[in-house]
Amino acid sequence: VTPLSGGWSKFKVKPCIPEKLIYAHAGIDTVKGCIKVKWVKRYGKVYMNLFVPFGCCAEVEFGSVSKTVGAGIFEKEEER
Repeated sequence: VTPLSGGWSKFKVKPCIPEKLIYAHAGIDTVKGCIKVKWVKRYGKVYMNLFVPFGCCAEVEFGSVSKTVGAGIFEKEEER
């Protein structure tokens, strides 16, 4: 998770998913609220959940997806 503007109102999420690691999660407290991201490998897929605080947007790069999402919960799965 990388800030792209002051106060974390815009940030980038690009998870690094090592082959031998099956789960990771992180939270970052910002002035806008807590950014939460986690991913887990299960049944040949990787599942990612992202919580974007109100008043923020995130540029997400996950597998074949590259998109900007607004406040709320973003969920995605990819084959691995």
